[in-house]
Amino acid sequence: MAFAMSEELLMALAPIIAYWIGALIYEVALWPMEQYRLFTKEEETQNLVTRRQALVVVLINQAIQMGGATLMSMVRF
Repeated sequence: MAFAMSEELLMALAPIIAYWIGALIYEVALWPMEQYRLFTKEEETQNLVTRRQALVVVLINQAIQMGGATLMSMVRF
């Protein structure tokens, strides 16, 4: 049994999936290179945005992107 996905759903999900795959690759590739970081842990704590705040903003942006893609897929030219 093959997994069938409509073009509209694929159009909406592909950029989101690509983003998370890229973010995962970045995190995995960064982990062994920790000693070569440009900023120390002290400098990193000065960052005003927490991981949770960044995650919330990313998820909101992706929801807006998915909604826009869904609306655009409804329009027929």
